[in-house]
Amino acid sequence: MDAMTAALQRLGALAMKVLQGFGHAAFFFWDLLVHAPAALKRFSLVVRQIHAIGNLSLVIILASVWPWVLCWRCRCTTRWSPMGPRSPWA
Repeated sequence: MDAMTAALQRLGALAMKVLQGFGHAAFFFWDLLVHAPAALKRFSLVVRQIHAIGNLSLVIILASVWPWVLCWRCRCTTRWSPMGPRSPWA
């Protein structure tokens, strides 16, 4: 029994060393594979979640870009602008 335990410990140490060589992505991928069957039972919820994440990220991107666009447009349309008083959209 002692030789079997030592062999299993060596095998486990070797497996951990190999997985650590791949990094945390290997553990994350393994968790995905383990939990995939349970997630696929509720596939409609997975689709809803992915859709919600996409919509929210689009809103965040638009909200963070819009002030920059407004400032750039105002800068281009003032008479003190290096580009002159004309707007690039005129």
